[in-house]
Amino acid sequence: MCSIYQRHVRMKMKLFCDQCAKLCLRQAVGRESRRWVRRSSNDVMGTEKMHIKSSAHILWDYLRIDDLLKKSDLILLLGNSDLRTADHAAKLYHEGLAPLLVVSGREGHGTKGRWNRPEAVVFREKLLKNHVPSQSILLELKATNTGENIRFTQRLLRDHPDVLQPRSVILVQTPFMGRRCLATFLKQWEDAEQVEVAVSSPPIPLENYPSTEAGYGSFGEVVMEMVRSMDRIQQYPDEGFQVPQPVPPPVVEAAQHLKAVLGLQKL
Repeated sequence: MCSIYQRHVRMKMKLFCDQCAKLCLRQAVGRESRRWVRRSSNDVMGTEKMHIKSSAHILWDYLRIDDLLKKSDLILLLGNSDLRTADHAAKLYHEGLAPLLVVSGREGHGTKGRWNRPEAVVFREKLLKNHVPSQSILLELKATNTGENIRFTQRLLRDHPDVLQPRSVILVQTPFMGRRCLATFLKQWEDAEQVEVAVSSPPIPLENYPSTEAGYGSFGEVVMEMVRSMDRIQQYPDEGFQVPQPVPPPVVEAAQHLKAVLGLQKL
């Protein structure tokens, strides 16, 4: 083979190798770029998830009220979709915190179509399974919202002259309804200033709260209900349904963030 031909072949091979090297470099850079984009996207998504969880915890801690309880005249279990509140009310009864348990509710926002009988009847069955004596349970079967829970219960007690008119009440509801219950009681219960009121809910952390038994099967559904409660807390005092509640700026910001994530203006 002549030397000219050999040089020609070597040059071709070098050119080919240079082209291959550039192609490999582009492919390597491309792969690394795609990995970087994926990592960056995952980082952004991870950061946003953390932000959402942080905002949700701020609302949860604000809406939830778990007072230090002492012996009272009455436990009022307000109708809702979470049967665990009935378990909690039964526990408080067996701890001797009140001799009487009133269950109030026909059907509300969270239970429409869920059961074929009033909320109060469903919760009474749960209380009986928890060995609360039937004679210690009173039912209010007409209420369809929190205000009616309060007003109709007071009316029910007045229609039972044999029942002591309470001077102390323990309200039992879902964790994210605690503050609304208190604000509503103080507005809707006649002579509320003469009644010592406390609020209690099942001791379940936010992460463990979603449950089919609760009627909220996902974290997103719980967040939606918390945002709904925040809307009511801010709107209802002007409509005469609740007493005003102080809302710290971080809570306002958390609610606005979650509404933006959910794509909501108003619930």
